Amino acid sequence: MEEDKEIPQAAWKRKLCDNYPDHSEFQVAMLEGMRLAGLGFRLYKYIGKEADEGRLPIMNPFYKSPAGPRMGVPIGGIGAGTIGRGWCGDFGRWQLFPGFPNYTTVDVDQFSVCIGQDTALEERLAKQYDSKSKMVSQIVEAEQPKKRLSGKPRRNTVKKGKTIPGKATVLCPNKPKNNKFIGFAWNYELTGFQSTYHALYPRAWTVYQEPDPNIKLTCKQLSPVIPNNYKESSYPVGVFVWNIENLYERGQREVSLMFTFQNGTGDENDTKGGHFNMVFVPADNELKGNCVGVEMHHRAPSHARVLNIEKKEKKKSKKKKKKGDEEDDDDVEDDDAYANASVTSAGSTAGRNKDTVVGAFGLSDPLTLAIAAHCEDLEARISYCTKFVTSDFEECENLWKEFRCNGSLSDGERTPPPSKPGESIGAAVCVKVRVPAGGSKEVVFALAWDQPIVRFNSGRGYYKRYTKWFGRTGQNSEPLIVEALKNWKKWDRDIDIWQQSILSDPNLPSWYKQALFNELYYVAEGGSFWTDAPVGGGKKTPVATKEAEAGPSEVPKAKEMEKKGKGKKEKSHSTEPAADAGPNNGWISGGVPPGHNPNIRNLISDSSASFPCGPNTETPVHFQKGLELPYTQKSLSSTQRRCPWYKDAQSSVADKSEEQENSEDSDGAAADTSGLSDSSQSEAPSCGVGGGSGSGSSEGDKESALGKEEEEEYTYENVGRFGYLESLEYLMVNTYDVHFYASWALAMNWPLLELSLQRDFAVFTLVEYQDYWNTLHSNKSAQRKVAGAVPHDLGNPGDDPWYKVNSYNIQPINTWKDLNCKFVLQVYRDFKLTNNRKFLWDCFATCRLAIEYVARFDTDGDGLIENQGFPDQTYDTWSATGASSYTGGLWLTALSALSEICKVLGMPEEAKTYEKVFQKGRANFQAKLWNQSGGYFNYDTSANLQHDSIMTDAMCGQWWARACGLPAIAEEHCIRSTLKNIHRFNVLGFKGGQLGPVNGMRPDGKVDTTCLQSVEVWTGTAYGAASCMLQEGLVEEGFNTARGVVRTTYETIGYQFQTPEAWDADGHYRALSYMRPLAIWGMQYAWENFAKCARPSPDTSYSSTFSSENRIGGGIDPKVWGAPAKGAKNTKKDRKRQLLRDSMKKQGSMPSLYSSVKAQQARDRAAIVRGGTVLHLEEETSETSTDTSLSLPPESPPVVPDNSAAQAVPPGQQGAGESSLLQWLQSDIKLPAGIAAEYAQRLRSDSVGVCSLDDVLYLDADLLSEAGIRPIHRKKIMAWVSSQKKE
Repeated sequence: MEEDKEIPQAAWKRKLCDNYPDHSEFQVAMLEGMRLAGLGFRLYKYIGKEADEGRLPIMNPFYKSPAGPRMGVPIGGIGAGTIGRGWCGDFGRWQLFPGFPNYTTVDVDQFSVCIGQDTALEERLAKQYDSKSKMVSQIVEAEQPKKRLSGKPRRNTVKKGKTIPGKATVLCPNKPKNNKFIGFAWNYELTGFQSTYHALYPRAWTVYQEPDPNIKLTCKQLSPVIPNNYKESSYPVGVFVWNIENLYERGQREVSLMFTFQNGTGDENDTKGGHFNMVFVPADNELKGNCVGVEMHHRAPSHARVLNIEKKEKKKSKKKKKKGDEEDDDDVEDDDAYANASVTSAGSTAGRNKDTVVGAFGLSDPLTLAIAAHCEDLEARISYCTKFVTSDFEECENLWKEFRCNGSLSDGERTPPPSKPGESIGAAVCVKVRVPAGGSKEVVFALAWDQPIVRFNSGRGYYKRYTKWFGRTGQNSEPLIVEALKNWKKWDRDIDIWQQSILSDPNLPSWYKQALFNELYYVAEGGSFWTDAPVGGGKKTPVATKEAEAGPSEVPKAKEMEKKGKGKKEKSHSTEPAADAGPNNGWISGGVPPGHNPNIRNLISDSSASFPCGPNTETPVHFQKGLELPYTQKSLSSTQRRCPWYKDAQSSVADKSEEQENSEDSDGAAADTSGLSDSSQSEAPSCGVGGGSGSGSSEGDKESALGKEEEEEYTYENVGRFGYLESLEYLMVNTYDVHFYASWALAMNWPLLELSLQRDFAVFTLVEYQDYWNTLHSNKSAQRKVAGAVPHDLGNPGDDPWYKVNSYNIQPINTWKDLNCKFVLQVYRDFKLTNNRKFLWDCFATCRLAIEYVARFDTDGDGLIENQGFPDQTYDTWSATGASSYTGGLWLTALSALSEICKVLGMPEEAKTYEKVFQKGRANFQAKLWNQSGGYFNYDTSANLQHDSIMTDAMCGQWWARACGLPAIAEEHCIRSTLKNIHRFNVLGFKGGQLGPVNGMRPDGKVDTTCLQSVEVWTGTAYGAASCMLQEGLVEEGFNTARGVVRTTYETIGYQFQTPEAWDADGHYRALSYMRPLAIWGMQYAWENFAKCARPSPDTSYSSTFSSENRIGGGIDPKVWGAPAKGAKNTKKDRKRQLLRDSMKKQGSMPSLYSSVKAQQARDRAAIVRGGTVLHLEEETSETSTDTSLSLPPESPPVVPDNSAAQAVPPGQQGAGESSLLQWLQSDIKLPAGIAAEYAQRLRSDSVGVCSLDDVLYLDADLLSEAGIRPIHRKKIMAWVSSQKKE
């Protein structure tokens, strides 16, 4: 089938008739299952408890996702909810309620086609009409196909006054599963063999050349997801552009397309009754041509919740209200009266007492859907069906008969009556066009929905971002869909310009381009919500009252926090070191300005410091009177001015900033760097964390323009608030340790959303909760949130995000070692990308506090923080003890980043303090973790058996150091050696690299089975490791590392548009639709800024100018050259071979056989499999090489061939090694000349890597089989090898 030129070649492609195997969840090994039995039991109890209290658990491993391998490009913008559309054309994953996906396939939601006869034929038949229909039938059958797709004969008859029925079918090969009436009433004749789906998010193309192969239909689906667009990217719309081509040589054809849609999302509420539809026609001046649409008003389910609010004691002068009475505004003591609230199911009496005010949330948030059809051809006939009962067979059948016979609909009532209880209704729009022979016509359909409020299980609601321009009534699906029909061409052009900048790069492999864009689906479909303002405008709505703002009913807001032990001082069960533990308590405070105590616990207990989280208070900092957490985030300074602790802590920062401003030139070049306000103009001196109110002339102009839409310029302060889930199975908002990897997608495409998100974490790092819970993993008590610890997440949509952070309760999160470091790194990276100094000022104090908080875990004063023997980082089942390569690298990079931040903000002395600690830690990192014999950094410094494992993510800190332009965390040659060993062991040594890199690998070539996560492949960390390799010049290894992940996701298993967190050696997944794979944009950043100019990509041939320093083995410390891998045998033959190489190297005659990177990779992989020696070879330079004209093979990696780039080595470029192999095969193995020549080329291929007779001795039956050697010849070769080894 001829492909459309408009469709990018890199798009993911699939025939509609193809099938993937059903997904399988991971299986825990017996030993690991015994270790996790306690966790499983406590998790089961926790899930039941959350359900009883009207909340959702953060995860439910006992629930299997019904998604299946059917997902395609979703419909809708960012943060407004999405509608998933599978690659076969079914509408199946609904997220109009973000965070609560509904996987029901609504069978009514489909496109259908009716292809009529040649219009000239119809006219001729009408003239020749005879009373005997048999005569007419013979004429028709003579010019029509004899059979339908089902094989039954078609008998078309022409009745007086009617047209010939056309070929009509639903454009989906899957039979209905949930609506049997549709299955019987409508035709499902599409086979899928002549239909192909193409996906490159946010667009998708489906090309149909059936049911009539001469009528080619191309549907382009697009959503307005556009980089650096903070308006249209939030629209809840999708557009379907149909191109109809008539490939007949003569005769025009009538082609009709129908779009049917059900009023609802396929859940039980669709049949509750009260839903109604109505027709709309846009004004003539809005759209060119004809346009008709149907609005579907959906009666949304009520949020059946009861809010129990425990009142605080009122002042004696105020009268007590009776139970159930409404509270007057005067009786509400600011927000303190709502500082302790709990949510229970409607009708529950849990938690009620005589001091409880009960208010029922019997309110429905509005929801309106709309479909429309548009055609610029004025001769096109657009018809509609306002309402048909989708649960009634007769009505579904009548609709189909009308469409099949006439190619149009009857245009029923414009406003039919609402649906009755027990029935579901739908609507349809249809376009009928005449397409001339060899010509084409364009028809556009659109889908929109208006659900202005995102509401969480607590009952708290927020207006979505798009309501800023379309209102909050929930009645604006018509303006939304008209906007989409007017501007889709502009959106399509913007998307094309954005993507072509990457697609046009010939050095990037096509599989990488495909994954790069398609992984962005998660920004919109990952349970994301992009809000503009809270319902109620940020003010507290009294309980048991209903207020309407601009139309929709609003649920009363209540600030909720569960308190334990009211009036009693809780006993601390913290596992943190004591305040005076270790010599680390003094190493950093010496360089900190006076008044800033680095020890948070001392700060809290210090009576002289009026920190709002002290023992005299029981509520979090942002629930204190006069310290309301601002939603709009216009300025953190307005939040913190009334916080004396911040005033004292940041006085030096303000002084430094003032000095810097005074020293700047009068032209105001750096006027926007500090973001601080004059103390004489505010209630208290502003601090570095905020400073939005007086940010200099340029920022001040921006602030003054806020609220004036025509003058407004988007900043991270007015762009709204963004959140997305860790996974559709792990319900935690903005999980920070995972967002650390995924943040590259936001930072490179929507940087203001990234800055806004980081601003949230800067605020919530200061929050402290006094409630405790038992962690699920160890069943030990831990405090939910400690001030100074960066939150793990910002809440659970099943509870109350942004008001109850740290919903993660599996491990004691306040003692995790990576979160604080990741915060500092992301702040500095975001500054480097945006050059926004105001943002840097806003986050600076939190950055310094974060570093000083985690510094307490440096218990031995060596400049490295120590892990505490439990999973205290993102690998939350994989423990580390002492210094570790993962956490230690992040810590060192964070120190370096904070030092640079201080330099940027004009604090050189503070910068020297952090730099000094960095240098000390860097030296100890090299000394304590470097594995001299293996050539890599160990997992940790413990005495555990797995301490010397090779971790894929070991160089994560170096990845960010290089990306941010910071010093390396260790010696350069050691970093490169580690990355090369990760590629050899974790990538090629695990399933040949076809699944991606396994997390943990032992130095003997076996998988580290320490825990569940050590045996898994993590998709996001694989992209992170690949990014690090690209930045270090290891381009081939980097793409090779990522390719196995892409192959598994899009080619073999069918995880597309639901990429999981992990899979095991059998491809069984854990946590579908995960955030971390967005880290692939880190590869793009590495490519554009480091690797692109250095070397070509794996899709191109490597030239002889390829630097020896960048090859496998290049740059390795000569002291460890030739050292065997740990656990490998160093035989007499190995030593002889090594001595030979040594002598040849000294003589300058090192053979050129090692100039092939892929040959070296294959030998290393073979050595790992055999348990033999892995040599760290120092590559020869061009002066010592005897063959500098050798071109390296173009394909990478050999285990995942790319047919588009596969090339054979020209005969003229065969090296001396191949000649010797040919002679050996002919003389010693006694093979005919033709077979010997073929085998010599195969043995020299990348997958085997034999380059000389010396390498033949390391062949085994598996490698020969991989090379395609026949069994009879395999035996001869192995017999010769055995005889040589005996000699």
